Amino acid sequence: MIQRVQSIWLLLAALTLICLFFIPLITKSVNNTEYLLYLDGHQQSIKGVNDASTAVTPLGAMIINGVAVLVCLICIFQFKNRAMQKRLIMINIVLIVVTAILSALNASLLPGE
Repeated sequence: MIQRVQSIWLLLAALTLICLFFIPLITKSVNNTEYLLYLDGHQQSIKGVNDASTAVTPLGAMIINGVAVLVCLICIFQFKNRAMQKRLIMINIVLIVVTAILSALNASLLPGE
């Protein structure tokens, strides 16, 4: 049940984190080849309509993002225990920062500069 404003923000955060599973984080074009980087480290390079290749890097960011989504949803239902909700939100902030760092490391593996 949504009792407070932070529950709405937590729901929006969970929806945003879920969208990260389906939307590419980075789109980069190098030498007429377009590279797409997804949260799970999945790199897709598209040269033309018929020629596409993929490479997969470690799944750390995807797993941590999934845990962050679960923590967001758990926090929504902790409205009766505000102290616990605050602690879980702080843990969630750390998880989101780690996801961002791992995504940046995956982005540095893309070809080009």
